[in-house]
Amino acid sequence: MLGAVAARLPYQRADMHPNHLAIALVLGLAPTSALGAPPACAQDPALEPSTNAKIPAAAWTQEVFTLKSKQLGEEIRVFVGKPPTFSQSQRKLPALYLLDGQYYFTKILSVLTALEADGQVPEMLLIGIESRDRRVDFTPPEIDLPDVGGRARAKTYLDFLEHELIPAAESRLRADKPRILMGHSHGAMLAIYAVSERPKLFPWVIALDPPVHHEHGFLGNALQRALARADRPPVRVVSRKVVFGWSVEQWAQLQRAAKAKDLLRDGAIAGESHESMLFPASYQALQEIFLDSSALRTRDLTPLEIDELYRGLAECYGAEITPPEPAMRRIIEDFLLEGRGSHAATWLDRYVATYGKPNDLDELASRVKAAAALGDPNETVAGLLALPRATPPLR
Repeated sequence: MLGAVAARLPYQRADMHPNHLAIALVLGLAPTSALGAPPACAQDPALEPSTNAKIPAAAWTQEVFTLKSKQLGEEIRVFVGKPPTFSQSQRKLPALYLLDGQYYFTKILSVLTALEADGQVPEMLLIGIESRDRRVDFTPPEIDLPDVGGRARAKTYLDFLEHELIPAAESRLRADKPRILMGHSHGAMLAIYAVSERPKLFPWVIALDPPVHHEHGFLGNALQRALARADRPPVRVVSRKVVFGWSVEQWAQLQRAAKAKDLLRDGAIAGESHESMLFPASYQALQEIFLDSSALRTRDLTPLEIDELYRGLAECYGAEITPPEPAMRRIIEDFLLEGRGSHAATWLDRYVATYGKPNDLDELASRVKAAAALGDPNETVAGLLALPRATPPLR
């Protein structure tokens, strides 16, 4: 009987037998209108378009520049994303140089927007570089590809980055260190080649699905030789793979060649294709390359410990690194709770110079001034922790 009823259910006859209707309701195949109830949409409120409201968005500034390259003999478009506080100070910013910018700029900008808002990466510039002939420009001359041959000019492209684009970005856009080069696929090949050939230029690289198998692992051997150099800064190489990438043996060799202050991380992106991996892979890679400066790391630290943490990053980052805005704001509040008004005043000045004036600046400055007038406590956190514990009372 159930089979006969099920065969008739798709038609949803209005004169369906009550027993059959009950079975259909249990199976979830009969509409509520079959019971005589009016369709739900008849009572729904109308959805009217709003003419005076806008979707909230991060106040990033996006600009397009052109650069006539003598090295490449062509005009290149440069896509630039400036973080929301760029115009509120004159400080220099870390810069993420993105290869194939005409394809990936918008997607990577959305990744940076999310990570910066949470304080997981410092505020930085996004500089997307247009590629005209990526196979030729990104292929090292030591790698022989049939469709490239003797036209490979990765060395020339590195000259373009070092002597033309980077000086222009540092002069016009206040770009600074850490300087990160990110590439996907063939662009990842150039990124690894850059840190191998010129670690002082690009000590930090993100390589997404890098084809490192060419010429019997030439890129791995080149990177291993670079890691053995004594005259290089600490390097950070973060790699993610779906189709291409390092073998277990290759990666183990690189890790053995690394020094104590280097950061080498590899990993796979599950459930994605070579093309679709960009968003999750870049999100993870940026998290990882800035893991030691993430605001998430400061949740259990005292203000003085946070200050010490960020000051200690200067050597590896190549420049003084500013705590993310959420962490800096919490530092001020914590100093006020501890009664350290002079410390809070120093950090408030630093906050304003870095991120501009907050909306509650007057109120916050008044609280800082009042705390400073009382004087700082004499005890330190270390001193309090060193005090002997009280002896429990005898019963």
